[in-house]
Amino acid sequence: MGIKASVKKLIGAKNEYRVKVLKAHVKYLRTRKNTGIRMCSARWGEPKVYSLPDRHVFFGYYDLRQWKDGKLLVTTVPLKAQTARDPARLYWVEEDAGTFHQIAHTRAWCWQQGSRLRWHPVLPDTVMYNDVEGDRYVCRVVHLEKGPVAVHPRALYDVTPDGRFGLSLDYARLQRLRPGYGYDSLPDRSVGVCVPEEDGLIRVDLQTGEQKVLVSYRELVERSPEAASYENYVNHISVAPDGRRAMFFHLWKKDRRWDGRLYTVRLDGAELTCVAEGIIPSHYCWQGADRLMFTSVGFGGTASYYHSYDLTTGKLERLPGDHLKRDGHPTFFPEGGRFLSDTYPLEGSVQRLFLSGTDGTGYEPVCEAYSDPRMFDERRCDLHPRLSPDGRCITIDTTFLDGKRSVLLLRESVK
Repeated sequence: MGIKASVKKLIGAKNEYRVKVLKAHVKYLRTRKNTGIRMCSARWGEPKVYSLPDRHVFFGYYDLRQWKDGKLLVTTVPLKAQTARDPARLYWVEEDAGTFHQIAHTRAWCWQQGSRLRWHPVLPDTVMYNDVEGDRYVCRVVHLEKGPVAVHPRALYDVTPDGRFGLSLDYARLQRLRPGYGYDSLPDRSVGVCVPEEDGLIRVDLQTGEQKVLVSYRELVERSPEAASYENYVNHISVAPDGRRAMFFHLWKKDRRWDGRLYTVRLDGAELTCVAEGIIPSHYCWQGADRLMFTSVGFGGTASYYHSYDLTTGKLERLPGDHLKRDGHPTFFPEGGRFLSDTYPLEGSVQRLFLSGTDGTGYEPVCEAYSDPRMFDERRCDLHPRLSPDGRCITIDTTFLDGKRSVLLLRESVK
């Protein structure tokens, strides 16, 4: 155990949190002059803000589509919300008018990913989101006008493009081991279990309700024996655009850090493939059905990198460019040649949104937004940039103003 970890253990969790609060307020006083947003490119017009009085407004993760037919999906919670206590309200918003229309409430939400609110991949004007029903987490399907359509027996992380299968994990375990990504409305029954039995990456048949362990923790630990004495968990599941494969992270908690591997697997459980040994994955996106981009974690002041992996050939490449030596949340434009990403707070507590090509060229800063340091740990607000289906609009979650989350829309003004 290092000196920093030893000090944290000595002062205790409650005092450690108080120290974090104090440091956050000091940082805010030093950086609040940067409050606001600064546009860096004439290509994008003035931002449109979606917000509500006395509530945080956000979408959540960057791997889900927020748009459909001029409608945006958002989540709202009270300013001092606690995930286990306060339900979130889900809305669709008129993109041009900015009018909010409430869809539902949910007790299954987190600061980084909301309730995995998404548009149904097949049914028109229909959304899917996770919630609590009795003693379990479920996924609800709701039509915007007609109301409830279905309830699936597990909370879902991702869904195949044809709506036939959903992929799931233990959300209570995820929240305990990676706060901000799972749910804590229900107790975690796996505390202290390093390798849970009959658990792992779960496939749910959305027609029959049948559940299958697609990849078990036991199978993953056999491939990474060093993980056996730590608590293992799954996170970041994403189905390929053609629905034939999925990728996911196998992670294990090591003291106050983690280790892990990025895997791909067919939806029938075949061809489980580790993308890279010795590289800890952080974020991801698909570039077509047979290529992945992902970022790697840099601990202890080491650099993070962007990587490209070809599922057909098994070729792994590190992308060039100094701007790609920081972690971010990438998403490809529809044409596939360039991508959108962001940074964590830089000097002055400013986050940068940018465009880039995979060859490291075409770097174009879009804007810089203030990140309020008083929202930290699982409550932090990453930009999580998202593209409209045509690639002409960008949305981000941001605390650039008033110390609360809001959604910002940037529309391309020059083609």
